[in-house]
Amino acid sequence: MWRVFKLSLTRSAVPSDIFSGWTEVRVSWNRGQHSVCDAFAAIEKHLPFAILGVDTDNGGEFLNYHLHHHFTRRERPVTMTRSRPYHKNDQAHVEQKNSTHVRQLLGYDRLAHHLLIKPVFELLEAWSVWRNCFTTTFKQIAKRREGSKTIRVHEKVPKTPCERLIGYCREVGDAATADALDAWRGLHDPFELKKWIEKRLKVIWKLDAALTIAESAGETDLGGGGGDFEGFNLKVGLTIRKGLVFRNFERLQIALYHQLGALPGP
Repeated sequence: MWRVFKLSLTRSAVPSDIFSGWTEVRVSWNRGQHSVCDAFAAIEKHLPFAILGVDTDNGGEFLNYHLHHHFTRRERPVTMTRSRPYHKNDQAHVEQKNSTHVRQLLGYDRLAHHLLIKPVFELLEAWSVWRNCFTTTFKQIAKRREGSKTIRVHEKVPKTPCERLIGYCREVGDAATADALDAWRGLHDPFELKKWIEKRLKVIWKLDAALTIAESAGETDLGGGGGDFEGFNLKVGLTIRKGLVFRNFERLQIALYHQLGALPGP
């Protein structure tokens, strides 16, 4: 199931596997068919299983020839279906992920600067690894109706999406895939990964605030060029003060490099 969640001009694609709960989050610039398709292609490279079918809502970012060709014109075509118009709960598995996987990390604030695409993309990539490998959930395994009541039965022991996939692979006799997933999960330290995510998130919000201040101050040279700048200090990092804004967008990109380039990859 797929859903694009709006973040002003920046939007995140949130696909979720119903069986395991495996969810990937990536960002795209606007909801154009090419940028959304590129986000889906990047997501598919990080999935530990092949996609057999895709079920989306009725948004124009999904119902277009470009995305349809991306899934259907391949050696093993992917079946595409869509939910009923005006039935939001048809995408219930994805709707809940908008809260737990997007708003829980980025909140409700808008990210409307193109310069943020790359750092936010890398942030969501690391966030997806942390959620899929180290965050447990109770999966619903049965549901029945008794009169006016709905009885739901969940797992007795919570599992991560990665654990569910590993357990399934061992059940069907695919030990090689199970061992590979287990080894891949072992490459990540949950504490170091979470620390990296928090550090990257702080820098992104500082950069967003600096860009917003520059725009509100009437900055028009957003494509580079000459000029001086204030409020930038390599020793203390990206600083924002009243009346001190970046006078040159190219220097702001340099600040981003010094802030993000020194961080180790997740």
